[in-house]
Amino acid sequence: MFNLKYVLLLALISYTLQDIHCLATVEYCEEEEDDGKDDYDGGGITHCEYAEGGSCYNCEDGYAASYDRKSCISFQNCNYMEEGNKKCSQCQSYYYPNSEGQCERTLCDNHDDNGMCTHCYSGYYLKNKECIKITIPYCKEVDEKDDTKCIRCVSTLAKPVDGKCIAPTTWIEGCEEYDTNGKCISCYEEDYYTKSGDTCKFISSCPKGTTYIKSCDVCEAGFTDDDDGWCIGHDGTKDTSGNSATGIKIDFAWLVLILAILI
Repeated sequence: MFNLKYVLLLALISYTLQDIHCLATVEYCEEEEDDGKDDYDGGGITHCEYAEGGSCYNCEDGYAASYDRKSCISFQNCNYMEEGNKKCSQCQSYYYPNSEGQCERTLCDNHDDNGMCTHCYSGYYLKNKECIKITIPYCKEVDEKDDTKCIRCVSTLAKPVDGKCIAPTTWIEGCEEYDTNGKCISCYEEDYYTKSGDTCKFISSCPKGTTYIKSCDVCEAGFTDDDDGWCIGHDGTKDTSGNSATGIKIDFAWLVLILAILI
């Protein structure tokens, strides 16, 4: 039973850690807005979100604008259809049309006229015509001539030193910039933060007419924050513990509870 407890504990810790891809969170006050319905103009075209001059240029998610832009056709991950409306001519970000015109997820953010990849999404680099994940911690882009050296780190970190990214021992919430020693040197002061020693202090409360929000500020290399504040990978990986800003707290609470039961 003793060994079983530790096996379960290790499995739980592993599960908890693998779901979170947010390195640092940020708090801010967002001005309250209406539901956006007044700005919605689909031009009377079903499933269209934006139309102009009788033509649809932006359909709802899961739909693509037809070749003549007069309708929205059910088609996953596609923006616009080819003539005949059987194949996609332009896929959404992180997707690229295959030989059958279906949009497949890709790690390549730029293709040449022959469909060959010329550049990968951040956190990956091109090697032998394939996008390979960068293994240098916190690195988003490596030197084209030497893939062991980083030339761009995740946002808020300083420029690489000797090809490596210098990260803080503890990520500071609300920190806008770190120096080459991993020390926070500036906060999002215009976004309701003030510098307090080596940390950033958030205002006590949000002004009237604004809403308090906490979301991810810095995602791991190879990930980006989406509209919900989660970190989503260029390969489709996504935080599964809820919002990145709160997922760590939720998982930790469960960990403490189960630890108490086991011990």
